[in-house]
Amino acid sequence: MITDVANIISSKQAAAAVNEWLVSYVGDRFLAGQPKLDSKTDVWRIPILFLYPQEGPIGEAGEAAVDALTGEVCSRPAISEIKRRAMQLFEERRGVSTSSISAARN
Repeated sequence: MITDVANIISSKQAAAAVNEWLVSYVGDRFLAGQPKLDSKTDVWRIPILFLYPQEGPIGEAGEAAVDALTGEVCSRPAISEIKRRAMQLFEERRGVSTSSISAARN
């Protein structure tokens, strides 16, 4: 448990760490949601939101964890899992099947 509150990183710093990772490795349609501090494990738990142009966030595509003392992303879903969940959210929102999207790309 965190005993020295002066060394804890802020929720904004934790979200920034997740946003940096998302933009670098996953894509620009993802955004860190509202961080929540888990004081038992000393990590910020941050939802990964999937954004749709002109609509904003349409749902959670996963959750990342940021160490509350170091500010490093210490846990996150696999990139393929984040993208799979984003596609699922897209399909639910638009009523479109993955096969029709794949056919349109080819």
